[in-house]
Amino acid sequence: MNHTKPALLALLALAVSAHANEESDSHFSLGIGAGYNSGVYKDYDSSRWGAVPLLHYEDQHFYFDGGSAGVKLYNSENQALTLGAGFSGNEFKPNRSRDARLQQLDKRKAGVSANLNYSLDTGYGSLQTGISQDISGKSKGTQIDAQYGYTWEVSPQFAITPAVGATYASKKYNQYYYGVSAQEAARSGLSAYNAKGGINPYIDLSAQYQISPHISTFVGARAEQLSGAVKDSPMTDKKTEYSGMVGATYNF
Repeated sequence: MNHTKPALLALLALAVSAHANEESDSHFSLGIGAGYNSGVYKDYDSSRWGAVPLLHYEDQHFYFDGGSAGVKLYNSENQALTLGAGFSGNEFKPNRSRDARLQQLDKRKAGVSANLNYSLDTGYGSLQTGISQDISGKSKGTQIDAQYGYTWEVSPQFAITPAVGATYASKKYNQYYYGVSAQEAARSGLSAYNAKGGINPYIDLSAQYQISPHISTFVGARAEQLSGAVKDSPMTDKKTEYSGMVGATYNF
């Protein structure tokens, strides 16, 4: 399962927690989520559901959501600037591929990144931007994300949020996860491939329902158009990546 998807699950649970406790200065929630990811690698066993526990704490100065943690450098009613660290990146294990050539490639591991994020609630939707830099020595790459979403409160208990956004992945990031070195090409029979940086646009749709003052549920889906740098890799065979999420949280 793509390592970024549990993080998306945590973000959705975070949204549920905030919706359920919007009058409080601090939020603490526990829950369970399950996510589906179509994967991008060729003949790769990644298209499956996976469960993940959700733990989230947030106050005026700190946040922790299970996949990342950090501090709030600035926080007001409609703006927030945070600095933190968390898991990021993709994952490729050669023995999970059914393609004999991909089985000869090197393993790619998820890394740890430093994250700087900014959010703005305009009253007509929310803007979220962030930059993520790998600090674990895996890809040594950078990702920049920008998203705009609008939350429609159908009722006091039920809210729907459509969103559009795009993620830029640097050359180093794409080369680590989708490039094929000369050594790998020689032993696998694949063509050597030097990946460039690229932009992946995406659309999101999520919904949150507050069953009680303490229990909330969420569901979400994402479709992400892969950049040419990813699509042209001999390691991949898809143009679009799909993911789905569902879960529930208990808000204290």
